[in-house]
Amino acid sequence: MLVIRAEQMDVFKKTALLSFEDEMVEHLAKFSPPLYKVVGEEQMRKVIRLGMSQAAQYGFTYRGPVRLYLELMLLFGSYFDTDPQYPWAAEILTNQESGTQMQRAESLYERRWIIGKKWRDPMVLML
Repeated sequence: MLVIRAEQMDVFKKTALLSFEDEMVEHLAKFSPPLYKVVGEEQMRKVIRLGMSQAAQYGFTYRGPVRLYLELMLLFGSYFDTDPQYPWAAEILTNQESGTQMQRAESLYERRWIIGKKWRDPMVLML
């Protein structure tokens, strides 16, 4: 029988997080090339870590919802979740009764789409 010690599990978790971070650096560089050009890789990694931490506070732990959260940070600002300009974000994120993290992520995505159409913003619409 194979036994995995807690220390080994920690290494697996750290490796998985670093892999996801690397993937998100690459994705966000393509998602917003102008921003990436200005902030660079190290700063983008800080944004990703901040976003992962913030997303986790709302129960977003799956890859898809976390990725969407990061994309929304680039579109609406690092603290869009508490920004009074976007009350819909806080409403969706904090309402655990509105469904699973996947359902709440879908609600965020749909709201972003509505806003993008109102603004006629191609960056917001491309998400």
